[in-house]
Amino acid sequence: MSRLFAYLGPPARLADLLVDARYASLPSLAESEEPSTRRSTSCGVGWFVPALARDPAVVRIGGSPVERASLRSILDVSASPCVLAGEIPLHSPAFVPEQPFRTGRLLFGHVGRVAGLPQVRRAFAASLSDEAFADVVPTSDSSWLRALYLDLWWTRREAEAHLRLAAALNELAWTVVATLQERAPGAGIRLNAVVTDGDHLVACRFAWSEETLPDPLFHTAEPIHRHAGRMPPSRRADERSMVTAVASDPVMNGTEWKAIRPAHMIVANRDVAPLHFEMRPRGLVPVTA
Repeated sequence: MSRLFAYLGPPARLADLLVDARYASLPSLAESEEPSTRRSTSCGVGWFVPALARDPAVVRIGGSPVERASLRSILDVSASPCVLAGEIPLHSPAFVPEQPFRTGRLLFGHVGRVAGLPQVRRAFAASLSDEAFADVVPTSDSSWLRALYLDLWWTRREAEAHLRLAAALNELAWTVVATLQERAPGAGIRLNAVVTDGDHLVACRFAWSEETLPDPLFHTAEPIHRHAGRMPPSRRADERSMVTAVASDPVMNGTEWKAIRPAHMIVANRDVAPLHFEMRPRGLVPVTA
């Protein structure tokens, strides 16, 4: 199973978020009775440390127990106010993990599939700028979607950063739908995606197919905790009361999780409850939670 997890809130230890299951867990990072066992999933984690750098750090691993132990050691000693992590099946021993994608300050993660990818890759390539096309992996749905998103985000003109992130993600979904309808009639798309710049977090749950529902995606937004886990008091000045988390496979530990409705997205920042939008071809439409 492919999974996404994202967090925006007070600085929290990464191991608390991703391993000790405060909100969700990634099985590829969990302790195993056989530590030397190679896992069948790859994992990637991106996180921001605003006091040290503008752009996020990213670590991606395959199924190797050595890689898994190395990442676990990093998670144990790292904290962040914004995290994006993904876990996807390993298709072969030579598979190279690619998510979450990082471009400057942006992190992008995707779970889903573009069913007609072979028929639409030429159209996608023709529309992309050289910068966006440079890192495309031709056989990867997620890589193409990330490249398309970058070009759309670069050209959006919304004054507010969170609305710019959201409008580009909505435009991405409907651009792919239009291309599929023209080049691969009958093909569909499943697009669960999260994008963040460290200060804002946008997540969508989308599918376009007569027979396909979007993959599960849940969110929670509430003042779940008011301290930064094991962080010392001197590191608590940056805390905010609002915590937003998004997960494909959340942990039901008393936290109130809500499914993101199909063809909807949430848009969050640190201070207020997330905004909710319906995704439409002509733009986003605000809706109540």
